[in-house]
Amino acid sequence: MKRILLIVGTLNAGGLERFVSRVVRQAIATESFIPVVLCLTKREGIFLNELLAQGIRVLEAPSGWQKSWTKMRYLSQMIWKERPDIVHSQVNFSLVHQWLLYKLAGVRKIAFTERNCYPLSGWWRVRRMLQFYFIRLMGVSYSANSQQVRMHLSQMLWYPAGKIPVIPNGLEVKENHVSARGVARKKYNWGDADIIIGYVARMDPHKGHFYFLEVINHLQRLVGDVKFKICLVGDGILMPEIQKKVESSSLKDITILTGIISNMEELMPAFDLLCLFSEREGMPNVVIEAMAGGVPVFANPVGNVPELLGADAGFINTSSQAVHTAQFLNSIMQDKSLRLAAAEKSRQKIATTFSIELTFQQLLQYYLNL
Repeated sequence: MKRILLIVGTLNAGGLERFVSRVVRQAIATESFIPVVLCLTKREGIFLNELLAQGIRVLEAPSGWQKSWTKMRYLSQMIWKERPDIVHSQVNFSLVHQWLLYKLAGVRKIAFTERNCYPLSGWWRVRRMLQFYFIRLMGVSYSANSQQVRMHLSQMLWYPAGKIPVIPNGLEVKENHVSARGVARKKYNWGDADIIIGYVARMDPHKGHFYFLEVINHLQRLVGDVKFKICLVGDGILMPEIQKKVESSSLKDITILTGIISNMEELMPAFDLLCLFSEREGMPNVVIEAMAGGVPVFANPVGNVPELLGADAGFINTSSQAVHTAQFLNSIMQDKSLRLAAAEKSRQKIATTFSIELTFQQLLQYYLNL
C-alpha cells in the first residue's frame, strides 16, 4: 500500500486542516493508502489528538528549518525514514525550500495544491510566478482546490487553466442534522423563535468580521419584532479587537463568541443562516460545511462561492455598502421558506458533487496520474 505524506502548517481549525483530517479518515476507512502528516510550522491544533487516536504518524519540522541547512538536512532525513511514495503539500509558503526538502529526502513524486486567490499584481505575483515555473520545471505537479482558484492561478501565472487539475474539498453529508440542531441550540440557550446567524472564520483582517458587525448594526434597525442572535466562531489576531467592539456596542446582548470549535458538524445545524464576507477565499470549507448541514449561506462572491451557491443554493452579497447588505440580509431573515428552499438545494448539491466519497476518488485518481 502506498504511503502519502500530507503537508500542513499546523493542525488548527482551518479549512486545510479539516480537509486533511477527512482525507485521513477516508484513507483509513477504505484502506486506500497509508497517510502520514507533517506539520511544517508546529505539531499542534485541535485535530492532532484525533489523528493520533487513529494511529496516524504526525511529524513536526524543526523551527526555522527553511533557514538552516543543518535543520533542513535533519528534516529531510525524517521524511526519508517514512519512505513516502508521494508528498502532497497544500502549504503555500517556502515552495522552493519545500521542493528541495522533499528531493533531499529522495521523494520522486511531489504535488502542491493551491487553496487561495492571491493578489494579481506587485512583488507577490512576481515571486509566485518564479516559484511556480521553477517547481513545474522540476517536475512538480500543481493543482487547485476549485475551478475558481484554477482560473485565478491561470490568470496570475499566465499558464493554461486546462493544465491545472482541480481537487475540491469534500465532506461527509450526514442525515442527523435536524436532531443535531436541537442539541446545539439547547447548549447555548437559543429559543425556537430565535434566528441564529453564524460567522465562522479565522479572525484575520481579510475575513470580514468588522464588515459583518457593521452589517448587523444596520440590521438591528431593520428587523422589527424578529428576534435574532449572532454566533462568532473562531480565533485569531483580531480576537481582542472583535471582543472589544462587541462589548462596547449594542451587539453585546445578542452575540456569542465561542472561540475555536473542533467539530463544527455539531454546531452548524443550529444556525438559521451562515454569513461570510471575506475579501478573498479559495474554496471556503465553512461554506460547504454549512451547505452539508442544511444551513443557507449568504456570502461575498469570492473564490468559488458563486460556483457553490449558484442561482438557488444560497445567497450572494453583491454590495460593499453595509446598509445595502443589511437590507438583503433582512429580506432573507424574514422569509423562512426562502431559507429552507436554499438549504435543501445546498444539501443536495454537496451530496451529489462535493461529498468526501466523490472528492476522495478524485484525489486517488490524481495520485494515480502523478
